[in-house]
Amino acid sequence: MAELEALKLLRALDEGVAAKTGTAFFEHLVGSLAKALDATCAFASEINAETYRAQVLAYWHNGELGEVFEYALSGTPCECVLDNQIVAFPRNIQQMFPQDREWFASLGAQSFLAIPLCDEHGKVRGHLAVLDSRERDWNEADFDVLRIFSMRAGAELGRREHQKRLEAMNLALQKANAQLRQEITQRLQAEAQLASTSARSEHVAELVRVINSGITSKTGTEFFKELVRSLAEALSAHIVFVSQIDMARYEADVLAIWLGHSFGEPHRFNLSATPCESILDGQIAAFPRRVAELFPGAKPILEKLGTQSYLAIPIMDEDTTVIGHIAVQDQRERDWGDTEFGLLRLFANRAAAELKRRGHEKSLEDANAQLQRANAALRREVAMRLETEKQLEKATIAAEAANQAKSHFLAHMSHELRTPLNGILGYAQLLKRDDALTQDQQHSVAVIEHSGEHLLTLINDLLDLAKIEAGRLDLQTGSIDLPQLLKQVVDLVAVRAGQAGIAFTFHVAPELPSQVRGDERAVRQILLNLLGNAVKFTKSGGVEFRVRSTCASGARCELRFEIRDTGRGISAPDLERIFEPFERIDGSTRVEGTGLGLSITDRLVRAMGGRIFVSSEVGMGSIFTVTLPFEAEEHDDPRYRVQRRVASYSGPRRRILVVDDDGANRHLLVRILGDVGFELQESTNVEDALLSLHARNTPDLIVTDLAMPGLSGLDLARRVRTGDRSQSTPIIAISASASTYTREEALAAGCDDFVAKPLRAEELLASVGRLLKLTWHMVEIHAPNALDAGPPTAGIVVDEHAASILRASAGFWTWPARRIHE
Repeated sequence: MAELEALKLLRALDEGVAAKTGTAFFEHLVGSLAKALDATCAFASEINAETYRAQVLAYWHNGELGEVFEYALSGTPCECVLDNQIVAFPRNIQQMFPQDREWFASLGAQSFLAIPLCDEHGKVRGHLAVLDSRERDWNEADFDVLRIFSMRAGAELGRREHQKRLEAMNLALQKANAQLRQEITQRLQAEAQLASTSARSEHVAELVRVINSGITSKTGTEFFKELVRSLAEALSAHIVFVSQIDMARYEADVLAIWLGHSFGEPHRFNLSATPCESILDGQIAAFPRRVAELFPGAKPILEKLGTQSYLAIPIMDEDTTVIGHIAVQDQRERDWGDTEFGLLRLFANRAAAELKRRGHEKSLEDANAQLQRANAALRREVAMRLETEKQLEKATIAAEAANQAKSHFLAHMSHELRTPLNGILGYAQLLKRDDALTQDQQHSVAVIEHSGEHLLTLINDLLDLAKIEAGRLDLQTGSIDLPQLLKQVVDLVAVRAGQAGIAFTFHVAPELPSQVRGDERAVRQILLNLLGNAVKFTKSGGVEFRVRSTCASGARCELRFEIRDTGRGISAPDLERIFEPFERIDGSTRVEGTGLGLSITDRLVRAMGGRIFVSSEVGMGSIFTVTLPFEAEEHDDPRYRVQRRVASYSGPRRRILVVDDDGANRHLLVRILGDVGFELQESTNVEDALLSLHARNTPDLIVTDLAMPGLSGLDLARRVRTGDRSQSTPIIAISASASTYTREEALAAGCDDFVAKPLRAEELLASVGRLLKLTWHMVEIHAPNALDAGPPTAGIVVDEHAASILRASAGFWTWPARRIHE
């Protein structure tokens, strides 16, 4: 499965990039993304919002890495990701963005897919883009793959940004150290000049040298610890600490503290009403005495520490924002002077650089943690998707097994139902050939035959639905005698309407073409399904059937069929699902049927290139409208409607061997073939048939059923083809299993033709004539006044009173129709 391969690539991505960062990561990323989506090109970029340009970090094209480049975002499809949404263009990308047409053309790009890469604050920092040389309708599976890649890429982009900042800070730190050393050197020089006048200055200079040598090589917590210890020693102070200030909470986080002779535990405290609050204006704060009395809110802790004097300096970033402070407390009253101020200023800059470096290091750690979480999420997502694919594969296997079981069941049921229908339709055809029947008897036989044909159509529907679902439905195009087809439909529906006690009215436009080309069985099934439903769901009033031609140009025409009823109507929610298989509209009355009629009707209409509309109102009724395209076949001679049938054939009499274990079916075959002059031999099994083939009078043709106990018709065909005397004898296979597989199996076994049950005499005789190269003698069958009868145009059938109710309610048919399918 394509998605399973994509998931395996995602797993490979996770394993491949886990140890990679920077350029190596993005190069591996775009290659894996292109493979996962089977795309021509993929690239990752970093976007500079100030210059409105994108810098490509890695570029993959046609299976290899290409040179990275920079381009302006304006007027490109990449610009569309700036609103923080996935962007998908399935086709015509070159025409949509003419400014970049040449570049797209050089890649052969037709479709485009991109996703933004955002930082932790949701700001777009870059994007992942995919180009393909095919038109592609990007789907949710493609979006999911892209989201997984973007999660990992976004984390890496954030890590890369923090790394840049850290490198910049380290550079700034080196500059600060150099400046510190320069200032120390200058101060030492100044102190050296004062050494002759101040012994204390010499001591301070030495301490500054010690502090500088102690903290220059340290970072992080070790730096701050060495800073406070050295300052406490240099200033002979009891307490020294350094903090980072959180202005949002108005709190200070102590990073390191020296208490007399040892380090204390880092802690957090509120700035409000403390001496530390005094440095927030960016100035040095110095209190030589009585600090506890000056800050009564902090008096308990100051008294506990024995603090008498206090000195603090703010730590500021390049924007002069206070981000921390260094504080000195002493248990003595002290007049703090320029020497102490100088020492604090000297190391405040160094502490500021370290605080900023620490902040970027923390951001980098957060980015790495986010990266690890993204990797973990990626692994979980891939594992879940692989598991889902396994479950889907199992479900697919189970569904295929169930589908095969359904096909076997339908084939078996089709065989069992076709077998008795073979007798019904076969003997109806024989009765129609009897010239002794009266006109009423002929009409009754015709109704029996049409009803049997309709039942056969219902059986075929079950097979058609399976074919439609498998995409194997084939329409059989031929000439349709439109007046005859409509008459058959009207006759059948009239019988049902009469049984239901409702009116049935039909209106056929007289300008309809006499003959059209199309699938007659499909048209008949569409009309019978819709009319049958209208009769079934109408308890009072009636059903109206209208046929007219809506347009015609040359040989093309479009027929419009309208079926209106005064039934219970269909609610809006039910209208959304009535064309789904096995769906029924809600109702208290139980009705017969499989629930397949409307589903098959809808699919047949679409297969024929037609359209179906429906409008309905609960309690009032429904209107179904179908429009179907046809090719008109006009005939000047109205006698084309005269039927012709085989009466006999020219030449010597031919012998046919009929093999069938079912006596009724065998007798039907003998009647059909015997009536036109063939000499018949009968066998009830394959063994007897094989013995008759070795007799002196061998048959000219064999007609055999396929499903028989013991040896089957297929076995008979195989043995005939491998025999000596009769291997060239034509064989016609007959079976109630009318699936393509049965036909192909029969032909592969050696049969020359296949005829499905229920038998149609014309089809069987046509096959016999073709194989024996016969010339038929035909006779014409004229219905009463056949030459004078025109196509039906209008009529009211069954109940005039109900029909008047139907006409009176015609005003309700004014709702807007809903088109079911384009």
